[in-house]
Amino acid sequence: MHTFTAHQSRIRSIAIDPENKALITGSIDGELKIWDVSTYKLRQSFDIQPRNRFLAPSFNRIPLKAFGVTQIQVMSDGNIYTSGPNGIIKCNRNVNF
Repeated sequence: MHTFTAHQSRIRSIAIDPENKALITGSIDGELKIWDVSTYKLRQSFDIQPRNRFLAPSFNRIPLKAFGVTQIQVMSDGNIYTSGPNGIIKCNRNVNF
């Protein structure tokens, strides 16, 4: 078993790309990281979703926050789609596997 330790915040979502032998992780701070599953090394890192974005005040005046990457989908054409709780879907086409 191996532990991946490059995220500064909690990981909320993962996806596996078997074709490119990659593990993709998304964290609450909006970062998307692509890992090589054979070497366990970080291939790329992106700031892809907004972090600490206030959506609305809650009933007790503490702001609700939208944190980072909640879903990841790898498509057969190599594009990676991510979404966050703020309703934004992003496509990352600059991935070099």
